[in-house]
Amino acid sequence: MKVLILFVFIISMGISVSQANEGKELIDESCVKCHNDSIYKKPKRKITSFKSLKARVTMCNTNIGTGWFPDEEIVVSNYLNDTYYHYKK
Repeated sequence: MKVLILFVFIISMGISVSQANEGKELIDESCVKCHNDSIYKKPKRKITSFKSLKARVTMCNTNIGTGWFPDEEIVVSNYLNDTYYHYKK
């Protein structure tokens, strides 16, 4: 039983790392065309919650035509939140 729990934990961590890498790759391909990561580090942010972060990612996707699917928007939102914002989901 302990082996199974450990296996499930390891697999779930791999998915998280994989999604984080995918989020960073998507941002590197599309977002840095308009701005660098300093926009995420401003002391006075327009983004004040995870909900508003997801909405902003969707807006940027629509406005610049990245062609991301909804699941990719979520991966990017999660990456940004985990890396910069740390809002409660």
